[in-house]
Amino acid sequence: MPNLNALRDNSDNLAEWLCEQEAYYFGSLGQLERTPHALYLRHPELPDYHDLNRAFHLRDEGRDPMRVAQEVIKRLQAGHSEVVVDVDSVAERQGIGSALRHLGLLPFVVPMQLMAIEHLIAKPSLPSPIEIVSL
Repeated sequence: MPNLNALRDNSDNLAEWLCEQEAYYFGSLGQLERTPHALYLRHPELPDYHDLNRAFHLRDEGRDPMRVAQEVIKRLQAGHSEVVVDVDSVAERQGIGSALRHLGLLPFVVPMQLMAIEHLIAKPSLPSPIEIVSL
């Protein structure tokens, strides 16, 4: 278990820890490949399930952001037809998100919270209950 105070004090450390948790979880359901510039998830039997067929944790690591973007697109196109990439705040700061958009990837922003650490992240307010009615 990581030092939660250290994670709270540095959002990049928190992002890295959450990314590792995501890689562990989704990697157990499909194939996880680690490269110097990204993590790739694949599940050949479920090609349309984006959570299991995507690139994430993109990092420049001394490369040009455009080169990273090109490598990610090339690798994903070789595996399946649709290119799905998660761009986090670190990749955006490094210019990788901008490079992906320049190469034609369209951003699709969805507000979602995959996981929360109770003491680090305020709990979201829950919507009012929904009544399910059967037809």
